[in-house]
Amino acid sequence: MTDISDIKPKKKRANKILLSLLKLLLTAGMLWLVFTQADLQKIKSYAAKAEFLWLAIAFVVLNIGQIISSFRMRYYLASAGLKISRKLAISLYYAGMLFNLILPGGVSGDGYITWFIHKKMGFYWKTILLRLISGRGSGLLLLTVFALLLGFFSPSLAEIPYRWLLLSFALAGIFPAYSFLASFLLKEPVKIQIGAAKYSALVQGMSLLAAFFLLISIGHSGMEIDYLLLFLLSNIISILPISVGGVGLRELTFFYGSALFGLDAELGITISVLYFLVNTFASLFGVMFFYRLKMEGSK
Repeated sequence: MTDISDIKPKKKRANKILLSLLKLLLTAGMLWLVFTQADLQKIKSYAAKAEFLWLAIAFVVLNIGQIISSFRMRYYLASAGLKISRKLAISLYYAGMLFNLILPGGVSGDGYITWFIHKKMGFYWKTILLRLISGRGSGLLLLTVFALLLGFFSPSLAEIPYRWLLLSFALAGIFPAYSFLASFLLKEPVKIQIGAAKYSALVQGMSLLAAFFLLISIGHSGMEIDYLLLFLLSNIISILPISVGGVGLRELTFFYGSALFGLDAELGITISVLYFLVNTFASLFGVMFFYRLKMEGSK
C-alpha cells in the first residue's frame, strides 16, 4: 500500500515542477511576442554600438548596489536578533543571486539563504523568510518613489492634466500606505522601515545609475528621463511572479511602454537585454561564494 505521508510531498514537488514549467512557457511566450514584433536588426545595431568601458562601469555600479543590498539583508536579520558578518552577508546574497539565475523561480535565492541560516545557525526559518520579504518590500517602495520622482520631469508625461498634483499626492501617500502594510503584514516596526529605506534608496540609485551608463554605452542622448522611468516601471512589473527572474516582463514593458511614451522600442529593449546580461555576469560571482559557503559548512 502507498504510504499516505508520501503523497503530499510528491504532490508538492509535482506542483513546483508544473509551476516552473508554466513560468518557463510564459517567459518564452513573452520573449517570442516581443522579438517577433520588434526590429531585430535594429536591436543588434544598438547592441553592437555598446562601448565596453561604459558596460564595465555599469557592471561595477550594479555590483556596488548588490553589496549594499546584502548589507540591507544583514540589517533586517539583525533587527530580528540574528547578527551576521558583512562577509557572510555578501557571500549569502551572491549565492542567492546565483540560485535566482539558475532556478526558475524568484524565491529560489531567498529559499537558499533561509535554508543556510536555519541549518547552520538554528534560527527560525519563518522569521528569516519574513525579513527577506521585508527587504523586497523596501526595495519595491523605493523603486516606486524613484519612478514618481522621475515622473515630475518626464517630457512624455508633460501633457497629463494636474500631473504635479497627482504625483505629489501619490508620493505623499505611498509612505504611510507602505508603513501600514509592512507593520500589519510583516510585523516590521516603523524605526526598522526607516533604517532599511536608506539602504534601499542606495540600492535602487545604483540600479538606476547602471541603466543610465548602459544608455551612454550605446551613444544615446535625449529622452533619458523617459527611458529611465520606463526602466523603473519594467523593474516594478518584473516583480510579478509569472516569469523566470522577470525576463520577458521587462522586455514586454519596454516594447509597449515605448509606444505609449513615444520612444524607440528597440532602444528600450536593447537596454533591457544589456541590463539582464550585466546582472547575469554579476550573479555568476555567486559560484565562488557558494563554493566558499559549502567549504565552510563542511568544516
